[in-house]
Amino acid sequence: MTKMYDGMQQEFKEVDFRLDNLRNRLDDLEARNAERHLDLRRSIDNLRSDMTRWRQTLLITGRI
Repeated sequence: MTKMYDGMQQEFKEVDFRLDNLRNRLDDLEARNAERHLDLRRSIDNLRSDMTRWRQTLLITGRI
């Protein structure tokens, strides 16, 4: 019975190790996605700013 218990303990340790690795990978993925999200948000804000400037330029020059 002790061998069976030791075997189960070893399997539980392996599962815990794999779950920890999975959690770390998930944290890394969330961090990368957060950076991508911020990059996309900045790009959208920059495009919006460019469009506003172009529109103002067209209004000032009378092209609209």
